Amino acid sequence: MVATQTKTVQFNQGLSSGATRFVYEEGDEGWRPTFTELPLISFKNINGTLEERQALAKEVGAAFRDVGFLYAKDCPGITPELVKDTFDAILEFYEQPVEEKLKLSWDNSPAVVGYEGFKEARNIVDTTADIRESFIICDDMLDSEQNYPGTPPPGTLPLNQWPEKFPKIRTQLYKYWNQTFPLARSLLSIVLMALEIDEKEFEEAFKWPMWSMRCQHYLPRPVDEDTCATPPHDDYSIFTILNQQPGSDPCLEVLNLNGKWISAPALPEADFVINCGNYLERISNGRFVSTIHRVMNHTGRRRCSLPLFFSPNPDTVIGPHPSLVGPEGSKYDKMDVGLNYAARMFQSRRLHPSSVWLRENKVPAEEMYYKYIRYGVPKDESKEETK
Repeated sequence: MVATQTKTVQFNQGLSSGATRFVYEEGDEGWRPTFTELPLISFKNINGTLEERQALAKEVGAAFRDVGFLYAKDCPGITPELVKDTFDAILEFYEQPVEEKLKLSWDNSPAVVGYEGFKEARNIVDTTADIRESFIICDDMLDSEQNYPGTPPPGTLPLNQWPEKFPKIRTQLYKYWNQTFPLARSLLSIVLMALEIDEKEFEEAFKWPMWSMRCQHYLPRPVDEDTCATPPHDDYSIFTILNQQPGSDPCLEVLNLNGKWISAPALPEADFVINCGNYLERISNGRFVSTIHRVMNHTGRRRCSLPLFFSPNPDTVIGPHPSLVGPEGSKYDKMDVGLNYAARMFQSRRLHPSSVWLRENKVPAEEMYYKYIRYGVPKDESKEETK
């Protein structure tokens, strides 16, 4: 007799919450062949000859098609010293007095970057426990280290916040970014090659791409606790390049097609875990998958991680590439990237002043334009013309 499934896994997907997936055991009706581990791929030839890059594109394409995740090793510029120095600086930042960290509260930034304290994280995770704190930076035309190619538009606000009493964090994060951001650009070329798309078609879409880095600090929790440090979700990005603190305990878990959580621990030989995001799934018309994942820090020890989220320019409209649309048609509508990013950001950060203003003025999700991130919300009490 074939078993009937009633057990489900719940997760957030896109702008929706409460999506579900049945949990299947082998032999159950509905069980499907699916991944039970993440592939490990060498990136040593990511900037190599055409033949070498094509071979890498084939591997990356297969991983994003079948799993949505991969381990990357041999990444150019990523040395053990760089990674150690970066996590050392992150941990030193979190040892700073609470009042110093709170001076950098993300409430001060229209882009919701800076310091995310325990209170804000509790609201997102929906728990009463102190689970995590984060320090976030993003693309900022006014940060000199990013070398914005031109003059920022009038009214552009500074987005990133940096501690005056601990300048080391800024210096070290930009040392790290100077190696990972070029890697992201190179990976974009590989991904487009895997989809047989001419990368020149996307040159304009990635002239000043959106990106963010989250220095995440998860506090130790009881081993028998079942609270998620980061609830199940997918990423609104082209892809995410995650550095798990070397030697840290297994915490990241990836959901396969049968509703099983697959552990993705930090591997000694891997530089990163990389996953496909929603925007890339849309461009690929579903050939690549943005896989649900979560963080479960029930090890009894603290943990740090450092993801880089990489996305197109905020004024980009994406949809399934015409070459990937068959007789069945497009699986996805076109999407305004900046609008989607802003809507997801403000809906998940409900305590941020901009999010509060948008709700009070009844601005619907389809009108949460990216300008509210770049320029902030209006200062007066009335809802202004939005576009």
